[in-house]
Amino acid sequence: MRSLRRLVVPVVVAFMAVVGIAAPASAHDRLVSSDPADGATLTAVPAAFTFTFVEDPLATGAQVVITPQGGEPIRQDATVSGTKVSVPAPPALANGSYEVAWRVVSDDGHPVEGTIHVTLAVPQAASPSPTPTADPATPSPTASPTVAPATTGDSSGMWTGVGALVVAALAVIGLLVLRRRGLDPNGPRGQH
Repeated sequence: MRSLRRLVVPVVVAFMAVVGIAAPASAHDRLVSSDPADGATLTAVPAAFTFTFVEDPLATGAQVVITPQGGEPIRQDATVSGTKVSVPAPPALANGSYEVAWRVVSDDGHPVEGTIHVTLAVPQAASPSPTPTADPATPSPTASPTVAPATTGDSSGMWTGVGALVVAALAVIGLLVLRRRGLDPNGPRGQH
């Protein structure tokens, strides 16, 4: 009996050691981290979604699907580089909640999948209120290429003033001419 025990114990220990070493080697791959992180609120659209795993996943079979809340799934081509799987973010993502589902094939051939959730909250630029400014390069719509008269209201007053000046000037000229000829407009001189 003692000799049987001596034989069985080393065999059991050897079997446990083999099983213990083989178990981690055959374990499925698992996600270590993601960028952006699960549950993150983003104030800018990320350049990419990147997933880091414990071991190198197989290059074939890697998939990432980005689904906006209440929207259609967006499938992007995933790139595998070592332990990282990444996919570029679509450039026209709107603010809101997104589910990002990933699926890879671990090196033992088993598929591994999961999801992360992120919220996009990009601050919207405030639209500036229009302020009237004068642009010297652009003429105003009321500007005219011709010179307008100085007074636009009552031009007859101007002509009346000019006419009165002409009449007064002619009267003065007429008096000077009469005096020169020796004629007095009040009558002949020297007669009483």
